Amino acid sequence: MIAKWEEARKEDTAFRAERDCPLPERTFMSDRGVFRTISPLAGWEDMSKRRQFFQQVSSPSPFVSDLNEARDHTDTSIYRPRRELGYRPDNPRISPGEGGFIHEIRG
Repeated sequence: MIAKWEEARKEDTAFRAERDCPLPERTFMSDRGVFRTISPLAGWEDMSKRRQFFQQVSSPSPFVSDLNEARDHTDTSIYRPRRELGYRPDNPRISPGEGGFIHEIRG
């Protein structure tokens, strides 16, 4: 199922690129084999841009059913950064964007 999802995701990425989708996405896979795709948003207006982009697409592409078939569920959330609650050292070992992994604690 992972290979099928990855292939459909590549088709989705090409689809967005061909149509100049205004919002970037990044996809991660956890150590448990769970995929997470994030879209950085500047604000709520970016949600409107996303909605408008998909409304312009006249019909779903074939990869959409492949994505849906290759996963057992979908969950969506919108997170707002709370930088005042985080910690960033003055001289970090790894600068933002360089790391190959993310450690997440949900609570």
